[in-house]
Amino acid sequence: MNLVFWRDKSGRVNALLDDCPHRHAKLSLGKVVNGNIQCPYHGFEFDGSGRAVKVPALGSSSEIPKYLRAFSIPVYEAHGIIWLWYGSGGDRVSRRGSSTI
Repeated sequence: MNLVFWRDKSGRVNALLDDCPHRHAKLSLGKVVNGNIQCPYHGFEFDGSGRAVKVPALGSSSEIPKYLRAFSIPVYEAHGIIWLWYGSGGDRVSRRGSSTI
């Protein structure tokens, strides 16, 4: 499983599968723009939840389709380590920094 990690504007660590849902480009080859990860292919931007927040071809006045999502992995940072949960059972890692595992 290949992942892409980055920090958003608040410094929080985020993780997505390293795969843009549009054309399957590697998000890890993109860059961080305004705290979001930008796909290197068409410039789509995704937030830490995987939601597409910008699609340049749609312009600023169009609504982004809700189905356009990258797969997010729950993560949190504690004790100098980035912890993640990729198993079944939903969001098993709290973003507040305490694990529910």
